[in-house]
Amino acid sequence: QSSEPGNREKSLSQGPRKPTLLWRVHNRTGYNPLKLYHPYDVTFIRDDRVAVVEGFYPYSRVQVLDISGRQILSIAQGDILPYGVTMDSEGYMAITDHKDRTVKFFTPDGQAGISWAPNMFDWPDGIAATKSCEYVVTDKTRGVVSVHDIDGVAILQFSSIDTNVSQFSCPAYVATDHHRRIIVTDTFDHSVKVFDMTGKLLQHFGSTDTRYAPAIKDPRGVTIDNQSNIIVADWGNNSVNMYSPDGRFICHMLTQEDEIKYPWGVSMDASGKLLISEQKLNSTPGLKLYQCH
Repeated sequence: QSSEPGNREKSLSQGPRKPTLLWRVHNRTGYNPLKLYHPYDVTFIRDDRVAVVEGFYPYSRVQVLDISGRQILSIAQGDILPYGVTMDSEGYMAITDHKDRTVKFFTPDGQAGISWAPNMFDWPDGIAATKSCEYVVTDKTRGVVSVHDIDGVAILQFSSIDTNVSQFSCPAYVATDHHRRIIVTDTFDHSVKVFDMTGKLLQHFGSTDTRYAPAIKDPRGVTIDNQSNIIVADWGNNSVNMYSPDGRFICHMLTQEDEIKYPWGVSMDASGKLLISEQKLNSTPGLKLYQCH
């Protein structure tokens, strides 16, 4: 059946459907195993489980939950100050650690794997793993992004500064897409930057040009969907936004009207499930799972 052209144009103009909330975990009063302590980054792991890293000492840890939001495991509580997490192709969670300023590996069952040398970074924040077991790490205060092999040996290091915009940079979180591009959120100039695997800046979008897209404010987590669309946690604007691979604004996936507040970590799996952490000092933290359509 064919639809009327006017109806088709109207449908396209409405944009993608809003994601459907599957479950949420909010804080409870007092300490208990499900209490969230500053949930930072999130990721999907094998067997339909999810992981969230929490950086509030002495309750800093990696928390593993099942697909319904029930806690399964708490890993390395008090022994790690985790800030970023990714699942690699070898089945390990690779985690940036502010305590030893390095990267540590754990299985989803809580077994410790290798750790890179301590003090390799100043403040390692985001981490992303490629299919070929390369690890991209952002070092926020140094303004650099580095690529490492599985043993931590640096393959490449480059500055995340765009000199056409600013002389400073604070790279926060990072993702890689199907074209082996490196996508970095920058909290200094409120932008998203896309690099190739040689460190060449390909594009920069965010607050510097609002003619075609809303301004970004303090972006945090970043992930991609199956079409390499870029999904950004716009922390300062209480929204989660979608952009095309070339940086064109597509839509606000979720906003404060959808009860999104201070989104921090974001991760999407192959089936279109979207995991989001929410946190700000003195604000109730949360963890939410959505199904995108």
